[in-house]
Amino acid sequence: MTEPAGGAAAVLAVDGGASKTDVWVVGADGSILGTARGSGSNHQFFGLDGAMDALGSAIEAALGAAAIDPGSRPPVGVYCLAGVDLPVDEDRLSEAIAARGWSSVDLIRNDTVAVLRAGARSGWGVGVVCGSGLDCVGLGPDGSIERFPPLAAPSGAFTPGGSWLGVRALGLALRSRHGRGRPTALA
Repeated sequence: MTEPAGGAAAVLAVDGGASKTDVWVVGADGSILGTARGSGSNHQFFGLDGAMDALGSAIEAALGAAAIDPGSRPPVGVYCLAGVDLPVDEDRLSEAIAARGWSSVDLIRNDTVAVLRAGARSGWGVGVVCGSGLDCVGLGPDGSIERFPPLAAPSGAFTPGGSWLGVRALGLALRSRHGRGRPTALA
């Protein structure tokens, strides 16, 4: 196989959530060599084996799109995954990902870190994800990190995520339609 135009793969970048998994293969010069979108890979929804299978399918597709030899692996993998909420989650996923050998060095983070890094031009700021859970991370100018995991009511986060928004909107529409709530354009 010939080497891709951007050079050898330097980073395998993964954003895995409950509804989808996006993977980018990035060259040493920063160019995007290949991408793929796969099914959800949140271990809390699909189990550890299901999550690893979904990640593997998306990663293989991205490496194929980048014309990377399946036998070679990028030196660094950055895995920003929904469900990496507690140290035990990070440990379980780190072990499972290392066993798959998709990259030589694995960096496992919660998916809010990807949101923060994508939007923070200064290198610091706050990232909020309202997906299957409500999650937030803050990175200070000094490199300090603060985050609250999406543990719902026990952690004081009474909005458990995007699915809650849909259920709430449907409830408002139904109450409006049945005359038990204020009028809404949804009814």
